[in-house]
Amino acid sequence: KATIEEEIRKGATTIVIVGNDKTISQAIDVIVPKNVILGIIPIGEENAIAELLGIPAGENACKTLSARMIKSINLGKINDFYFIKEAIVPPTEATIKCDDKYQITYLEPKQTLHIFNYPFFDNPDNKSLITEILPEIQGLFFKMFKKTTEQKSVLNINSLYIHNSSQNIPVTVDGQKI
Repeated sequence: KATIEEEIRKGATTIVIVGNDKTISQAIDVIVPKNVILGIIPIGEENAIAELLGIPAGENACKTLSARMIKSINLGKINDFYFIKEAIVPPTEATIKCDDKYQITYLEPKQTLHIFNYPFFDNPDNKSLITEILPEIQGLFFKMFKKTTEQKSVLNINSLYIHNSSQNIPVTVDGQKI
């Protein structure tokens, strides 16, 4: 992050990240507030963000980068952390306020909250987030062989506020815990 901040201070208008989802996730928190263009060359494992954006691996990523194809995308944001793909809130007792219109209280603390930023891919003007509340399935046997009758709840929202009065909630954004 310090290297990126220094280069932006020196006048860089484009930053090229060579790495995976974790590297990109760390960089966007610095790049976005400065309105700098981000280039990506995916290497290593866990490159779902590059794949989602249609950026090929290896030498073909360099060809894409040299073509200077620039595309604006919407980002999700949790506190001061941006995310391209998803945010995951582990099972916790919490209240979720959606679009300042309604709220959901976790009745069962064994539900995981997934917030997906996928709508940007189909429609860059769509600023909503797909939010799923998924029941947790207990035990290896149940995960492998038993079909659950519990349903996930799917919400299409623009903003949400998660409140937990007893503790900080460990959230994972684009594979990185914040």
